[in-house]
Amino acid sequence: MRDQDEDFGDTVVRCHGLQSLTCDHFLGSCQVSGLDVPQTLLNVVSLVCQLLCVPLSLDISTEILNEVLRTLKEEQVVASLLQVCSVLPKGQVETPLCLLSRLVLMEEEFLSQFSSKASSSEDVVSWLRRTVWSGPDCVIIELLTLFSHLIRASPINCALVQKIVGDWDKMLCQHLQTLDAEMRSVACSLAGNLSRLGESLSTSVAENLAYCLSDPDNRVRRSAAFAVGNCVFHRSCTGDGSFWVSAAASRLLMLLRDPQAKTRVHAAMALGNLGSLSADGGDLPSLLMKVPQSLLHAACTDQEDAVRLASVISLRSLSGISHICQQLWALNASEKLAALLTNNKRSSPRAPSISHHCQRLLQQLALDSA
Repeated sequence: MRDQDEDFGDTVVRCHGLQSLTCDHFLGSCQVSGLDVPQTLLNVVSLVCQLLCVPLSLDISTEILNEVLRTLKEEQVVASLLQVCSVLPKGQVETPLCLLSRLVLMEEEFLSQFSSKASSSEDVVSWLRRTVWSGPDCVIIELLTLFSHLIRASPINCALVQKIVGDWDKMLCQHLQTLDAEMRSVACSLAGNLSRLGESLSTSVAENLAYCLSDPDNRVRRSAAFAVGNCVFHRSCTGDGSFWVSAAASRLLMLLRDPQAKTRVHAAMALGNLGSLSADGGDLPSLLMKVPQSLLHAACTDQEDAVRLASVISLRSLSGISHICQQLWALNASEKLAALLTNNKRSSPRAPSISHHCQRLLQQLALDSA
């Protein structure tokens, strides 16, 4: 007797066969039969997509889930979903796109199918471009998340996303200023991933990212701190950066007290990158002179090990700059770091890393004092 998981797996596989048939033959069959093509297409696609979502949301056996995913790969389901999305009405693509996004985020082979289909179809590229600029908010959020994942997965995909989007700066500024907080958050993440690859972003984008550092939504603040840190580290923002650097420094200093530990981590790393700008010999906002003191305070007092570690790493990267090293000496950093080293909890997974970077920072300060 077959168990329910096996029956369920066969059902999903058969549903996927229907989905492939839909993409290849459906439009022609509807026209021959005299059916209402748009409505019938929408009804069938919606039903099939809902059924295909079931194994991704239920607690089924790993063996059956792997079999379902294997079949979806063989049937090129991601390519079929992209084709379907490009012909559906603008307000009806959320369900198939969410399914597509879930698959692409799950496994690299689905991501490769997405890249291959988008690269080979001008119709798909045209639909993606129209939608990421002016689609429904929920759909734009899915696409921006997909684009970030594509870029993180391989720098090669950056050219494809650039082909789809067109003007990075204009699109990012538009979505960074939207009323939807989740969209602002994913736009910040995309900007941060682009910066990580060395893509040039305008001063306007940087200023919008700095503004997002004080966003009322914690997701936006977290993503903005990540993006600003990458922009500074990779020197990816073009033009005069004095205004946005000053604004970013002020807001990042405040984020060291943010309720979310992950936001404080990103803020500490970003402040280390901002402080390192002084090594370039340029004029710096006076606020940046507060960076060593704030990072030292976070390293010694924050309740989260991840924040203490990020702060110590940033201090270590700054310790090679003469005037910052002098500031650290004036702040009695050696004594405070030695106390941190003594009190460091060995039970914490990050304790060895904190101790390692503390010791190296203390060694650097000792050399500079000699």
